[in-house]
Amino acid sequence: MKSFLDRLRPTRRDLVDATVVFTLTTIALWSFRSSYGGFAFFILGAVFTAIGILLAFVGYRFELPFPLIAVIALLVYAIIGGAAALPQRTFSGLPTPTSFLVALRSTVTGWKELITTAPPVGATGDLMAVPVFAAIASGFLSFTAALRSKIVLLALVPPTVVLALGIATGVKTPVSVVLHGVVFAAVAVAWLAWREHVRRPLLHGSTVPRRQLAMAAAVLLVTGAAGQVLGQSLAVADDSARDIWRQTVVPPFDPRQYPSPLSGYRSYVKEARDSETDGPVMFTIEGLPEGIPVRLATMDAYDGLVWQVSAGDPEEPSLYDSGSFERVGVSIEPEYPGEITTVVVTIGDYNDVWIPDVGEVIEMRFTGSEGGSARDRELANQFRYNRSTDTAASRVPLQAGDRYEMTVRLPVALDDLDGEQLIPTVPRLGPTASVSEIAQKLAGPELLAASDTGKRLEMVRDIMVQYGTYSDGDRESGQVRARAGHSAQRLGTFVQDFPKTPLIGNAEQFSATYALLFRDLGRIPTRVVMGFLPEEGSEGGPVDVHSNQIEAWVEVPFADFGWVAVFPTPPRDQTAITTSAPLQPEPDYRTQNPPPPPLIDPEFDQPATAAGEAQSPVADEVEEEEAIPGDPLIPPESVRVIRLGVLVLSPFLAVLLAVGIIAVIKSRRRRKRRSGGPGHERMANGWREVTDFAVDTGQVIPSGVTRREAAQLVGTDTMDLAQRADAAVWSAGEPDDDTVDAFWDDIVARLTAMKSQLGFFERIKTKASLHSLKSGWSDRRNGAAGGRNS
Repeated sequence: MKSFLDRLRPTRRDLVDATVVFTLTTIALWSFRSSYGGFAFFILGAVFTAIGILLAFVGYRFELPFPLIAVIALLVYAIIGGAAALPQRTFSGLPTPTSFLVALRSTVTGWKELITTAPPVGATGDLMAVPVFAAIASGFLSFTAALRSKIVLLALVPPTVVLALGIATGVKTPVSVVLHGVVFAAVAVAWLAWREHVRRPLLHGSTVPRRQLAMAAAVLLVTGAAGQVLGQSLAVADDSARDIWRQTVVPPFDPRQYPSPLSGYRSYVKEARDSETDGPVMFTIEGLPEGIPVRLATMDAYDGLVWQVSAGDPEEPSLYDSGSFERVGVSIEPEYPGEITTVVVTIGDYNDVWIPDVGEVIEMRFTGSEGGSARDRELANQFRYNRSTDTAASRVPLQAGDRYEMTVRLPVALDDLDGEQLIPTVPRLGPTASVSEIAQKLAGPELLAASDTGKRLEMVRDIMVQYGTYSDGDRESGQVRARAGHSAQRLGTFVQDFPKTPLIGNAEQFSATYALLFRDLGRIPTRVVMGFLPEEGSEGGPVDVHSNQIEAWVEVPFADFGWVAVFPTPPRDQTAITTSAPLQPEPDYRTQNPPPPPLIDPEFDQPATAAGEAQSPVADEVEEEEAIPGDPLIPPESVRVIRLGVLVLSPFLAVLLAVGIIAVIKSRRRRKRRSGGPGHERMANGWREVTDFAVDTGQVIPSGVTRREAAQLVGTDTMDLAQRADAAVWSAGEPDDDTVDAFWDDIVARLTAMKSQLGFFERIKTKASLHSLKSGWSDRRNGAAGGRNS
């Protein structure tokens, strides 16, 4: 009988197979780098690939059934893998029920979250569990197939699946064509050839001339080089046809079901007017230079009623639609160069799903919220971002005390772009309904004669700012009467008598009109943005942003600079009509048809703006995640020792759990045999306990042998037990209970003596063995009873 160490001593073939499986799996894992970035995922994946290979080897050498060792591997992943990949779910690094359950859940839901999160995802949320699971599963299944299956090709399936998943969940640009296309295939083919060479016996004296080997190597080398060089010019080698999952999956977040944020512009001003102050503090901001706006929402589609986010093409959804929001990873690569700064925002009375952000967000970190780390983690998990419009949103509304830090690229001002040309077309821009009155009234000869589109933007902006009249409907402060809204009918009234009468309205009408004019005039891409414009910079310290600092503006794209803001609204103190223009005629009070009530996303529980509050039903509350305990009152040295101990003991605990389950099954079988049936059958079943123990220790007892023949195989010291069982079965009378109990007592004593002769690990293996259970199932299928030939 082999010792414990002898069973764990690998052969040369085992070492080669393990090395190849490890190499192929780690090569496949490297394909996830386009999604994760960095090296943390790869290091964890390599470690758990080795763990999977080790578990497969131990299960094979100790002849453990595949289902049992597979369950052990899954427990090791959930316990150790959950603690390593999900440190935010642990208790100071120790596994918790939460980390265990989340690790198991991520094996199913993690893939969907991965392809709906903008790369690089890093350790965002619970996504690090995905490569860890892929690594341990590939290492375990591949090496198990190499050891147990006669079809070696099956061992290549798990690494190939991991490679395919890494490519499908990545980006359009491949990580490494040479590594994943050439090296992976070369290692796999060489290994298959070597395994076939080992399997087939060589003829005595047969040799392969070195010249033939050199010729074969040269042919392979030339063929591979030609395929690498010439293959890229073939018609089927177009890399633009590369399909990935994240292009075809639209994240489950649709802000278009909310009312247009621009419709709620006047409510912010009214809130400040009713309070007779600057209005409530919406949020406090720090690190923002003067003159830089804070974005709430970006709208690029106009349907004749409101500016709204675009729906895009339902048959070809894209993350570049303004209505498609996605989870983002640890950072976002900026699309254009520019000044980088860090902005800190602390929410006050602002309560909405749109997250105030600045410019182009590179990193977003929720930290220091009043709700503690649980609230920060909730906001981070619910954070969504649109890289096309640079708009941020949350599936749970912001509330007082929420705090976050942004690393952003600051936008460029229009006045700094003299002579720069606009981008002629922008894909995935939302449609607009034409309002011909605007172009007829504002597109004068001077404007049409300007050849530089940048000059046209400045000319129209200057006309609106210099000759416009600001009015948000506050008659008590002497403003001219003006209605809210930006429907086609309202904007037609807005420009109706221009230039005889100045344009009268607020940022809602000015920005909507400006954007529509340039959509009709030369098809220049424009979009409307609503947000806040602080009156002063906050680089020297925190600055409060009030509700009356709400603003709306227009953005246009410039080459090499991205989208640039244009502010066409006159100053708010410019409320008087110019004397050169006739008095404002009585406004048109014809009632416009209100827009249809918007649908409400059931995942939201707040309207997008105050204007939609009356229409928006309250959705189901978002389930709060289980709070993670805070830092324990344990010295750091003790925590490190305990953490190391738990990580080291976790595999052994998993094995002991499996052994305990099997031992319970065998104990229940023994009680049933001793107490069930007539006396002769109970004594026959007692003898079966002896043979089952022998089978579990590795002895072979052929089926059909008599009890005395089986006793000679088990050991001559059990011959008397076999004879007593035969006497009970074949005698005419039925043994009484005392005789049966005495026989069973001798059986238990004899088994105890036999167990004492085994080593510790042999006893554990005997308890974990399923051979006797399988033989019992086989007997029942064949109709065998615990009788005469057992």
